[in-house]
Amino acid sequence: MGTARTEEFRKDAVRIVRASGLTPRQVAGDLGVRLSTLNKWMTPLERVAFNRFCILLP
Repeated sequence: MGTARTEEFRKDAVRIVRASGLTPRQVAGDLGVRLSTLNKWMTPLERVAFNRFCILLP
């Protein structure tokens, strides 16, 4: 079983994705969490928006 993360850590991770311009994959790697875990912390609308954004990148 993985390491339990505090609610504050989860919120901060999502804030970093929103504000940094980095992809969720990059943020997950930097924070040492799986991308699937970070995706669970994001709202469904945030996931759709970031997936669409990443598809549009060259």
